[in-house]
Amino acid sequence: MKRILLFIYLIASFCLKAQESPHSFQLAEKQARTIKNEGNLLPLANLDQYTFYYHNFNLTNNNEFVEKIQQYIPFGLWEKTKGNNFSNNRILVCTIAAQNINTSTINEMLQWLTYTDRLILCVMGKQEIIIPDLLLQRADAVLYYPSAKANAQSILAQIIFGGRSFQKDVLPLRLGYAPPQTVGMDSLKLAYPISAIIQEGLIEEAFPGAQVLVVKDGQVVFHETYGYHTYDKKRKVQKNDIYDLASITKIMGPLPALMKLHGEGKFGLDDTVGQYLLKAQKSNKADLKWRDILAHQAGLKAWIPFWKETLKSDGKFKRRTFKPLQSNRYPIYVTDNLFLHKSYKKRKIDKAILASPVDKNPSYRYSGLSFYWYPEIIENLTNQDYETYLRENIYRKIGAYTLNYNSFLYHNLDQIVPTERDTFFRMQQLHGTVHDEGAAMMGGISGNAGLFSNINDLAKMAYLYQQKGKYGKEQILPAKSVEEFTQCQFCEEGNRRGLGFDKPLIDYVAGKAHTAKDASPNSYGHSGYTGTFVWIDPDASLIYIFFSNRVFPTRDNRKLYELDIRPRIHQAIYNAIIK
Repeated sequence: MKRILLFIYLIASFCLKAQESPHSFQLAEKQARTIKNEGNLLPLANLDQYTFYYHNFNLTNNNEFVEKIQQYIPFGLWEKTKGNNFSNNRILVCTIAAQNINTSTINEMLQWLTYTDRLILCVMGKQEIIIPDLLLQRADAVLYYPSAKANAQSILAQIIFGGRSFQKDVLPLRLGYAPPQTVGMDSLKLAYPISAIIQEGLIEEAFPGAQVLVVKDGQVVFHETYGYHTYDKKRKVQKNDIYDLASITKIMGPLPALMKLHGEGKFGLDDTVGQYLLKAQKSNKADLKWRDILAHQAGLKAWIPFWKETLKSDGKFKRRTFKPLQSNRYPIYVTDNLFLHKSYKKRKIDKAILASPVDKNPSYRYSGLSFYWYPEIIENLTNQDYETYLRENIYRKIGAYTLNYNSFLYHNLDQIVPTERDTFFRMQQLHGTVHDEGAAMMGGISGNAGLFSNINDLAKMAYLYQQKGKYGKEQILPAKSVEEFTQCQFCEEGNRRGLGFDKPLIDYVAGKAHTAKDASPNSYGHSGYTGTFVWIDPDASLIYIFFSNRVFPTRDNRKLYELDIRPRIHQAIYNAIIK
């Protein structure tokens, strides 16, 4: 084991030496110049209102610029095809080597500019900058850096999207990307313990692969991948891989929508279930308050295994449950050969939730049942499809394009990390479809589970919360609602929970805590059954995200918990903060 840990230490040290030093990064920030910024176009606001294109004019070693651009929003490569019917509000971002600005380049650029509404020009090169008046007049924004090195490309891309803040003690508008030392963290104390803990998990087969991302002061200072998608080691974990978030869905799906509606006065935390759900008015849930329900203080049953009610004693599906082919009567997709009856939710799932018992003397009990209701409630309050509402009002506004339900519809399966081999219900390897059985019976779209995301897009949502609902230049969620939902509601009764959000233990107990000992009482987040975790600490200006598929190939593997992997990594992150 000592040899393994020494090997990890050497690898971590080598990786850190290979990175740009914090000094060179900070020097690069000082050398970046904004020559023009018409109408304060930069940093860009309202990303969801633009169509973006990118073109490189004779600039070599340009990978870092493109990579950073795509951390904020997917870019299409604009092909030179005249006559294309492009959309309005088109922004063309161009990179160009200073020494290559000549008549030929200018003419080529002018041809491209025929098809764009806004131009952002990034000029890089060692020689004295000379930008022709024609380009200066046509460009809406011009950035210059006297080098084309990777850190220069990264910084210019971040300036465009607001990932850099040049004001002391002011966090950037959007996530930035920088070395740990630039925000007061020790690189080696961060990388070595995390790598050692992950390696232990890989050796013990707690998971086949994992990712860890750390944000400090609005800067992504650590993002590393480990292992493979599966134990056969055919596909390495990549930084843009997409994971089943499991119960993290609760705080990333219905919760931001409820916060927004709460701030608009459309959803009252002390209103009752019966005020929002007609079907619940004659049930024992009618008078329950949403504050109690969201804080898991209402006495609801923990969960109901809905899938079991579809099976007969011989293991076959009951009549009027599933069919192998989709039809008007069986429209709900569960697998490629399993489609649920259109009325099953109303006949069985809704009925089972409404008929379930409620404790007369409620105390803290984690329950996911109410999360089956929230998509319906959100649709009723907004007159808009639940998915569409989330996409248009939250996800697209922060550039989170991998954050989706039913990820297999939007992304190649190679990019999606598989979860469990289901041997009791769907009888197949789950890959791109939700792991949770209940959410699967909702067509993959539920409030309790079903969202997929890559780690960078989840970090955007976490930063949105840390910034009290603001991202970019826009207040997306009401600040007061974010504050209310993330506060402990019944601490005096021994319940640590916020509204939907998890919180640290009221009294820390080593070995039982799900967070680091140093996590502040104001911190919040959630874990996911598939092996995921996100935690936001506004006091430390810290975000920690852990991704794994610990349920591959079976949920019976509990080594992630037994080895205390996630809390140990969490504490290692706090330990790396330079006091």
